[in-house]
Amino acid sequence: MTPTTRLDEAIDTLTNNALIDYNWETGLLSIHRLTQETFIHQEDALGFLILQRAFNHLLGLLARKFPSTDQVAHSDYWEQYTKYTPQVYALAQAYKRFHITIGSIQVFVSLLINTT
Repeated sequence: MTPTTRLDEAIDTLTNNALIDYNWETGLLSIHRLTQETFIHQEDALGFLILQRAFNHLLGLLARKFPSTDQVAHSDYWEQYTKYTPQVYALAQAYKRFHITIGSIQVFVSLLINTT
């Protein structure tokens, strides 16, 4: 079984169980709010560790995808800016809500500055 096949099967399983939505045309994956809240409210240390790791991975992904301040001025990057701004906002809310230790504070601050 190839990784793509395993990924496709995992996506199918998660969408069939109504845990996520996945748009096969755009590749956009959305995790249902109830699924997110269930994961977030795990009361054990492992749950928090996973949340913290996920936060830092998402921070890295958004930092690579989000246009820099000078790029936002160009219309070529406007679609990318509007697509990822809500994700940066959600990340900032997660930081505030869960008091997460950030792997790279400079990357986080830079990302926040680029959204303003």
